[in-house]
Amino acid sequence: MPKKKANATDQLLIPFEEIIENLGVPANYDFGKLKKIFLPNNPLTDYPLFLPSKTKAVNNSRIRFRYIFENKSRGIAPKVDVTDLLYKSRDFTIKADMDYGLPDEFDGQVFDCLVMLISKEYVEKSKVFKGYRIDETVIMNELAGQNGYVIGGTLYNRIKYSLNRMFHTSYIINQEFLNGKGEINYIEILYRLIDGIYRKGRHYTDSDGSVKQFDHTIVLPHSAILNSIEEKKYFIISNEKRYALKRYLSKVIYDRLHLVVYAQIHAMAKDMFIAQKFDSYPFFVIGYKKFCEKIGIYPLVNREMRPAIIKRQLGDYINELIEQNILQGFEVDKAKTIDKSFNLVFIFKWEFVDRVFEMANKSMDFKGISDISKDQIDAYFKKLESQIRSVPIKNKIKGKE
Repeated sequence: MPKKKANATDQLLIPFEEIIENLGVPANYDFGKLKKIFLPNNPLTDYPLFLPSKTKAVNNSRIRFRYIFENKSRGIAPKVDVTDLLYKSRDFTIKADMDYGLPDEFDGQVFDCLVMLISKEYVEKSKVFKGYRIDETVIMNELAGQNGYVIGGTLYNRIKYSLNRMFHTSYIINQEFLNGKGEINYIEILYRLIDGIYRKGRHYTDSDGSVKQFDHTIVLPHSAILNSIEEKKYFIISNEKRYALKRYLSKVIYDRLHLVVYAQIHAMAKDMFIAQKFDSYPFFVIGYKKFCEKIGIYPLVNREMRPAIIKRQLGDYINELIEQNILQGFEVDKAKTIDKSFNLVFIFKWEFVDRVFEMANKSMDFKGISDISKDQIDAYFKKLESQIRSVPIKNKIKGKE
């Protein structure tokens, strides 16, 4: 890979004043102190950004990366099949760089640190910055403390390569639209998570023409991320339980479930009150394949698709959510309408629901319960019967087991 000369300088793409207020965080900063984080609400929200680690897809896409960066081999780097650099799911594609490969859960953990930093600055200063001062040591300490990584040069380099990978990875959404003739056409919308990286020690030419040196690495998040927060188009996620989760995909599932409960509070608040009144648990049902598509997990092939195997496949992530009192239980139910397909049933802990109510500035009490009619109560239990096939699962939701 070609490298710039050591004495080369970069022209700073944004005024330095727009990042000078953002002084970064101390190396020992405790992100666990954040009560809430702000997740951007943009078209990427519904898609997986990082794939499970050590899968065949990720490994195949990183042949050159391992050769160039990890093994530091000399000679001709191996070629990578172009199809191995793509992750496709219906209308969504992740396009990896040949030298870095597809992004995985480790990259997600690094990106999560950036999201927490943006959230910290937004809470304290009520603004977002086009560039953020990043100290790799802060991320290294965070990953070592939360995920058990060993502090040292290897971890430092993994973080550096991870930021580079995010900069070089493209996310493409294919959207349908009607042209003037009423015909369906498609348009590709391309996103990135990071628009630019300026490394610590790098020389740059400031707006006044003088040559200066960066004292920190500076990361420029994609404008879609910053705009959604600046325009208050974001999701507020409670961070206490989320921060305690070790696996990145566990956090992704937590975020999705948090948004589900938040939506239920606003659209189906009376269902929540009915469940509470009858000592039941709130629940959420989603198709297994749809869930995998949203999270970035490859679904099992049909011959392996059985409840016990699905539970084992998702067990590491789901068990964390149960241990943190987010879920009362997790079940796999055979779908009523489609042969050989399954639904996932998430049964929420009231403790988790109460916290989401608090984040939504609502009170989980019996106000308004007198306005709920017998017909609404009957409709709630009828919906439970229509969505859930298994009697034991119904009984768990009803608090009878």
